[in-house]
Amino acid sequence: MKLNATAEMFPISWPEISKLHPFAPSGQATGYMEIFQQLEDWLAEITGFAAVSLQPNAGSQGEFAGLLAIREYHASRGEAHRNICLIPTSAHGTNPASAIMAGFKVVSVACLIGESTLQTSPAEAGDRHNLESCHYRTGGIRAVRRCRN
Repeated sequence: MKLNATAEMFPISWPEISKLHPFAPSGQATGYMEIFQQLEDWLAEITGFAAVSLQPNAGSQGEFAGLLAIREYHASRGEAHRNICLIPTSAHGTNPASAIMAGFKVVSVACLIGESTLQTSPAEAGDRHNLESCHYRTGGIRAVRRCRN
């Protein structure tokens, strides 16, 4: 489970931010829309994506959306065969489930004190140089650009 730091949570406790009614007219939410748009623009610039969405909110849904983005990235480069997702044995159960739902083959990876290690045998990972697409680490998914043999 990932938790936000307390300091990151302060702004959402301010009445100016937290008291907007969910069904308020859009004209009363223009400030919120500006904040969201600015954040999306910043994230797109930082990541190099053409666009970024702040949805979905849930971690497992975001994880799934991230895996779909990784899958489509590889497909756009003619590398759809890169369909292996390495997941540490300590990972939360949603991790392999999301990877399978996104069309990846899951390979479990031994881990030391919560950090995944890529020291799997070729039999465990298959032909990783050609097939590995992404792997989970403590703190999220990492797309793999170059893989070790």
